Amino acid sequence: MPKTWIPPDCNSVKINVDGALKGSELATGVVIRDFSGNVKACQIVYDGKWKGFDGAIEAEARAFLKGIELARDLQFQSIIIEGDSQLMVKYLTEATNSYPWRLRSLIVDCKSHLATFLNFSVRFTPRSVNTVLTFLQRKQ
Repeated sequence: MPKTWIPPDCNSVKINVDGALKGSELATGVVIRDFSGNVKACQIVYDGKWKGFDGAIEAEARAFLKGIELARDLQFQSIIIEGDSQLMVKYLTEATNSYPWRLRSLIVDCKSHLATFLNFSVRFTPRSVNTVLTFLQRKQ
């Protein structure tokens, strides 16, 4: 397991995403970097109040969707998207429809957007390497 951020190859961008839930406040963060580590885009979204169960996994699902949408909007063709939720990586990489109903639309949207890229990879990265929200909070 890597202990530091590993850059993508020169034909791809790497998207690191993270979702967080503090109390009932939900936030997502996205950083897109090239092979040199240069930030191509970044975004932090405060999604407001959360009510219900599974808030942490929904925050992670929203973060993946925001990252994929941002890369699509910027017309990147080859992406590697990483997050620190093993469960979300499993949902996005396995051919299954077995996930919580509350996440269904987010996961379906992620998968359909991913299919529009020429190349994509979805990977798990440890929390110690995936410091997206910390990075973005320093940029504000």
